[in-house]
Amino acid sequence: MTRESYRESRMRSVAIGCAIVLMIILAIVGSPLAIGRVHAAIDGIATADGTAAVAPAPAPLARAIRRVGTIQLPGPAGAVAAPAVADLVIDQAAHLTVGNRRIPSHLSAAARAAIARTAARAAIARTAALTVPLVASAAIARASSTGISGFAGLNALDSAIGNGLSLSSPAAGSAIEPPDQGLCVGGSEVVEMTNLELSIYNTSGAVQSGPTTLSTIFGVSPADFLSDPKCYYDAPTNTFYMTVTDLQDISTLNHSSLLIAVMMAGSTTVTDYAIDTTNDGTNGTPTHPGCPCYGDQPLLGADQNGIYVTTNEFALAVINDPTSTVFNGSQIYAISKADLAAAAIQIGYYYLQGPLPLLNGIAASMQPAAPPDGAFDTANGGSEFFMNSLDFGGTGDNRMAVWAMVNTCAIPSTTTTACGGGIAITLSPPILRVRNYVDPPPAMQAIGSIPYGSSLAQSEEQIDTGDDRLHQLVYANGKLYAGLNTEVRVHAAPQAGIEYFMVKPTFVTRIQHGQPILLFHVRLLRNGFVAHSRDDLYYPSIGVTTTGRALMVFSLSGPTLFPSAAYFPLAMGGPRKIHILQAGAGPDDGFSGYPIISGINVARWGDYSAAVAQGTAVWMATEYIPAACTTTLYATDPLCGMTRAPESNWGTYISVSNPPS
Repeated sequence: MTRESYRESRMRSVAIGCAIVLMIILAIVGSPLAIGRVHAAIDGIATADGTAAVAPAPAPLARAIRRVGTIQLPGPAGAVAAPAVADLVIDQAAHLTVGNRRIPSHLSAAARAAIARTAARAAIARTAALTVPLVASAAIARASSTGISGFAGLNALDSAIGNGLSLSSPAAGSAIEPPDQGLCVGGSEVVEMTNLELSIYNTSGAVQSGPTTLSTIFGVSPADFLSDPKCYYDAPTNTFYMTVTDLQDISTLNHSSLLIAVMMAGSTTVTDYAIDTTNDGTNGTPTHPGCPCYGDQPLLGADQNGIYVTTNEFALAVINDPTSTVFNGSQIYAISKADLAAAAIQIGYYYLQGPLPLLNGIAASMQPAAPPDGAFDTANGGSEFFMNSLDFGGTGDNRMAVWAMVNTCAIPSTTTTACGGGIAITLSPPILRVRNYVDPPPAMQAIGSIPYGSSLAQSEEQIDTGDDRLHQLVYANGKLYAGLNTEVRVHAAPQAGIEYFMVKPTFVTRIQHGQPILLFHVRLLRNGFVAHSRDDLYYPSIGVTTTGRALMVFSLSGPTLFPSAAYFPLAMGGPRKIHILQAGAGPDDGFSGYPIISGINVARWGDYSAAVAQGTAVWMATEYIPAACTTTLYATDPLCGMTRAPESNWGTYISVSNPPS
């Protein structure tokens, strides 16, 4: 892969212009906000009259959240039902093509219908002019920082056993890649989720519950296809909120749901809910183009009033036709946190259906903010923030959209009285100019023993580093923090690196025609890269304390390094280095990267990592390779002494540290 190198221009840490934020979505009677028109330049692209257009948002749909029931958590290594072998093979194949599916180009039919032709031409001109960032190499510390500890989390064998693996006669199809890691910490409990297991540890790493299959946790059939787990601990309600996407009866491809599990800290009772996301007009759902559909990559956030989940809506037909480009963009679910915490029978929520037009395409992978320790933005009736990258064509970009939803106290509720005025959201969000980002190349890894690959007569695989969509968004200390994967050039060769962002959101009230108008303004405070001259870095997550101390966790590997867990301190001053949390013991040896099975030699990796703050500490979780195995041992014991699954060998590492200021 070759691209023209270039010298980066100075970061523009300036305001991009205040864009009109708000349009009232629910009832506007009695609202302190008024809809108006204010001059706003959006990244140099404005409407013909130089104003930000304001249009009515769709009315809330009459939909319901179905209460699935409750389950009791088992103790350590609790027994669970296993799916049938036939379902395993379908499930495994679906994870290769469905989970975290790449966003179709802005030239797709859905996007063409949502944007103007002139904007499409501007997007093509913009991306054609982009060059790959040329960045400096960060040093790797010789030893990890003091005051950091950790333990091994879930691994491929845990997932395979929960997914039906027989230890006496292993069957094909029980391994799952990628693991898709979720993490949340509350009180003395550390909750980790992957595809397709959950474990609860104490803060010393001792297992308190699990590994338990996600189908058990969410109260659905083990035959369901589940993917993309996320977890958030909410301090004010002392409750864990977990989400996953669910395709029921994957063989018929006619139904999907967004599942939500709610568990109070210290409890063993989980209450489960489901939102129908089929959206083909059946069961009270709206009729969306190309559906029946499913909500891919559900992303999880919160503020003082709501739990927020966004999904990317794709046609279910993509499972049988990976070339399908039916894509309806981000869908936003704002759910009453009070109702969920109370385990109410009826749950109030607001649904904003896509596609949401956004400059040269439609909004996708909108990350909702997840604040630590209940440190929400309580102004304007409660505020939740969203952020997403704008690479619509897979050719790179240099912009970020930042969204705000305010007056969230108006989210419908069955247990509390919603405030007046209605919910409002930025449907013409301000756009930040950032440094260039481009889809990263696959990661290299050191040469080592690949007993499973060798049994298939395959050569060592590379590692998929994903695309340049935004990863986990945190609101802390009045700022938004996030990062993404991008191609970089440290010297000449293309590598996978990380670009990170620190953004300051503010609200300003102006009087226009005698009415108060609320404006939303964002400013880029910091924008930088983390890369290494030899190794690839991928799948970042940033954990931030309420005082703004931040650590970024990720995986890394290279020609002399097996896939490892690492972190980078995002301190404002002083030398900063990459720290290895846990070095990988061998190369990735999973089925998804062998052409004889998947058709490509690039293996699916974590899709995302996780980092969350609790008090002054930041907890981090990411993927690495925990153990090596020889071809000789594998030939007689494909579990290699209970260290791996027959078809995959990933593992996760969980650590905690007090970051520098």
